[in-house]
Amino acid sequence: LEIIKEDEEMYRNYLHLISCKGVGLITSVMLIIYTDNFKSWNAKKMASYCGIAPFYESSGSSVFHKANTSGYSNRRLKGILTQAARSAITHNPTLRQYYLRMKAQGKPYGVILNNVNNKLVHILFSLVLHDCDFELDHEAKELFEPSPRKESLRSGSAPRQEVGAPTPTSGPPKRSRPSLRNEKKLRFLLA
Repeated sequence: LEIIKEDEEMYRNYLHLISCKGVGLITSVMLIIYTDNFKSWNAKKMASYCGIAPFYESSGSSVFHKANTSGYSNRRLKGILTQAARSAITHNPTLRQYYLRMKAQGKPYGVILNNVNNKLVHILFSLVLHDCDFELDHEAKELFEPSPRKESLRSGSAPRQEVGAPTPTSGPPKRSRPSLRNEKKLRFLLA
C-alpha cells in the first residue's frame, strides 16, 4: 500500500476502486497491478482475460450454443473478483438489486455470480475512467440532474442557448420528456 500511496494517480485510482462496496485492498491492488494502473486494458479485455465474459457460438439458423465463458483465464484474478462479487451482493444495494432481479428470472447462481462479476468489472473501470467515486443512486440522480458535460456533448459545437428560448428555425419549444429507457430505469430504481 505504501507503493500505491507514493504515486498520486495510482492512489487516486485505488480510492475510486475502494469506494465501491465489496471491493477491498486485495481486489483493487490486483486490478491496478494487472492493468498497469488502468493504462493498457479496458473493461471488455479484462472480463475476457478473467474468464467472465460470455462468448456465443452461432452459425446461421442451425448452430446456436448457449453462452459460455472461456476456460483459458487467469484463475487467481477470477477468484479474487468472484469474492468481491459475493461481498458486493451482500453489501452493495445496487448489485444486490441486480442479483435479486436475475434470481427472480430463474437464472442459476453461477450464471448470476458471473454476471455480477462482469458488471462489477465494468463499474470499476468506469470509475477510474471518469475519475469519480461510486454513488449508489447515480442513474436516478442523472435523470433528474443532467450533467453539463453530457449536455455539451449532445449539443455538439453549437453555442449553448437558454432553456425555453426558441431558435429561429425550430418554432415553439418542445416539452422535454425522458426517454422510455430512462423511465424504465427510474421505475426500477424507485421500486
